[in-house]
Amino acid sequence: MVFQILVLFIYSQKEPMRDLRDLRGKVMWVWDGDYLGEFIGKVVQEEFQAKLLRLPIQNVKANLDHIHIVWETPYVLIMLGWDTSFRYILSHPLKFSFAAPVMSQKSFSKIPTNYQKIFEDVLRKYIDVLTNINRESEVKIFEIILFYRKMGIKMIDFTPKKVKEAEDIFREKVWVALKDKVYPSWLLTEMLTMIHMFRTGEVR
Repeated sequence: MVFQILVLFIYSQKEPMRDLRDLRGKVMWVWDGDYLGEFIGKVVQEEFQAKLLRLPIQNVKANLDHIHIVWETPYVLIMLGWDTSFRYILSHPLKFSFAAPVMSQKSFSKIPTNYQKIFEDVLRKYIDVLTNINRESEVKIFEIILFYRKMGIKMIDFTPKKVKEAEDIFREKVWVALKDKVYPSWLLTEMLTMIHMFRTGEVR
């Protein structure tokens, strides 16, 4: 039982990004202590010669004069007051994040047997509620993006060729590199299969 919790986009302060190679020499913020963020940041640093600035999220605003690139949700950009500092947003989402409730078998076994099924049913019900809430929030994200446009923030698109190049790099350097470290191999295989089926129209 999983549900989507956020969508992350890349924002650029002064220059539009037409290619990931435009990251060369740029200072990119990485959330200090975020394993996945730091891993991706290291790949970007090695592949595109970007410079990383590791900071806790609460320290970013005070350092925006030294940062060219950030990646976060539209909500964070507005709530933390970064929106006045960035002029461009890459329209392709960088990452979709998901969450799932986890309970050990030891803890689950402490629930009386006659209540375990009730517990599972209630949990499943409210996971569905959260899923619907997050689907509605996706609509709001695009409302926020329209708000950005009114503020003068410009949407930047990669060409299909550039999108494929970026995906090929991250598939090898991130997706495959993290298997059996962050997620099991079978899950990566399953996700790649679903992506292929979605793109070929086998599922919708």
